[in-house]
Amino acid sequence: MIEGIGCFLAIVVVVVAPLAIKKLLKQFLVKREGADVQVRAARIHSALGRLSRKEGDRPALEEISSAVGNGRWLLNPAMRAQTDLWRRALDFSFKNLDTADGREVLEKLVVPLALSLTFEPSSFLEKVAGAVQENPNRPDVHRALEDALQAIPKGKITSEQSEWLYHRILEIVKLQPSEADIAVLALDIGRWHCSRSRPDGKVTVYDEQMLQNDIAVRRGGA
Repeated sequence: MIEGIGCFLAIVVVVVAPLAIKKLLKQFLVKREGADVQVRAARIHSALGRLSRKEGDRPALEEISSAVGNGRWLLNPAMRAQTDLWRRALDFSFKNLDTADGREVLEKLVVPLALSLTFEPSSFLEKVAGAVQENPNRPDVHRALEDALQAIPKGKITSEQSEWLYHRILEIVKLQPSEADIAVLALDIGRWHCSRSRPDGKVTVYDEQMLQNDIAVRRGGA
């Protein structure tokens, strides 16, 4: 009987011990990855602070790129607590979009943050529309916005949200019909919006005609 109990205990140890070790290891990795998120976020906060005080601070921009890295950490559930990082990155980039610093932060930080749980598409698209209105004749700003929109994964912005942005840009075209740069941007954003509703991601001839008509109506005789 004693031998039987010994065998049973041995079997329990063999079966249970690996599971317990696996659970502890998983908890350790989750905690370590969560700590990594906090460290990277702190590095980015510090770099943004330095950029706010000194325009063109190359080491600060390089620190942001280094902290973002391959971006895998952005998928960590611990990113839920980093909403202040998203808002600060968004505010800094769009407040300084007329500078190389702002455009680089948009590309290297805001766009990667779209992968995380902190991404707020509505606030991002509102910022895009506001930036167009404030920079009607800045092709460099327009290109940065287009590149950012194209780089954000399709599933992160709904077709309703992309349609909202397109019509918001059309409103700006109507307010400033003589600004050819905004008309060109409206066409590109319209194509971006239309492509998202096509399975193959391609804009059709009918889409092109519709976009041209939309813009022509807003521009009137300009």
